[in-house]
Amino acid sequence: MFVSISWTTVVGTESLGITGQASVFESEEPMFESENVGLMWSWDRYPREHLDTYLVADIEDPRINCQSILSRTLIADSLWPNEFTELIDAELRFGVVLSWILAQLHRGLSRHDLCESIDNNEDYACPQVVLETYQWLQSDQCPIPDYMSAALERGNPDKPEQLLNERALNTFADLWNMTLCGRHAEKMRILEPACGSANDYRFMEKSGLAEFITYTGIDISSKNIANAKTRYPDADFRAVSVLDTGFEDSSFDIVFVHDLFEHLSLEALKMALSEVMRVTRSQAWLHFFNVKTCKNHVVRPVERYHWNTLSLERLVHSLTELGGDVEVMSIPSFLVKKFGDYTYHNSKAVTLLVTK
Repeated sequence: MFVSISWTTVVGTESLGITGQASVFESEEPMFESENVGLMWSWDRYPREHLDTYLVADIEDPRINCQSILSRTLIADSLWPNEFTELIDAELRFGVVLSWILAQLHRGLSRHDLCESIDNNEDYACPQVVLETYQWLQSDQCPIPDYMSAALERGNPDKPEQLLNERALNTFADLWNMTLCGRHAEKMRILEPACGSANDYRFMEKSGLAEFITYTGIDISSKNIANAKTRYPDADFRAVSVLDTGFEDSSFDIVFVHDLFEHLSLEALKMALSEVMRVTRSQAWLHFFNVKTCKNHVVRPVERYHWNTLSLERLVHSLTELGGDVEVMSIPSFLVKKFGDYTYHNSKAVTLLVTK
């Protein structure tokens, strides 16, 4: 099952790869044993309580993070091609607007001043997408609840660090739940390496998508997997390395990965890309947080893992060699093209949509 071409057109991807013959990287477990140990240490040194809230709050909250929204909406579009284009577009807009509001609150702007600025149509202070969205949400024709006003309401006093109101953050999880109620679809098998403490899965479940997929999440951290199993005891979570998953070839319709590859050595990066492509039957959606247009990867070891800057050209070349047709999405450029003058918080965020 493939992501519909029409939806790929909607998100404005640019095809850069051509299908080629897959390269084979032999799995040599001893070669990566020390790296796996280092990666496990990098996560398991923290308490489970910390890992359970890490990367699911603030600007990384999957409910407003653009790349997390892409993963969920690509799944929905794969299950029901072309049916939810308007809802998908509205959720991406939601992520952009609430991320902007969050950034202003971090700058120290008061909720009152933000409301005044938006309500008075002060376009010198607000991006056009924010003003347009506010006007749209106020209109009688808008089918979406006014999440902007809700976002600026006082949050939970027991969680002062949460700047955006929980009711606003759950807007699209609730909308998807209502939209998918009573729907039917042939289930897809989905794998998520580096799933964390069910970081993205928890919002797939909250939005009702989990009912329509057969999901497997793997993570090298036993603490992350313990958290995930505590939250979702009936879901398939496993403490497994992406370097040697143990799954059969083409086991999953789709594999999606968030923010993993920059943390691997270059040898492990090759192995991880190979393993992802080996177990994927149709598509891999690979989300990166530190990619540049440069000739070579820039290696930066940090303690017992890495924080590398990856070369877009080399990534596309590697995936093409592995039999992938690669479409590149620069997240900042994509959002500017879709919503106008908007500055994404991470200029190096890139998503690669790879069709096998």
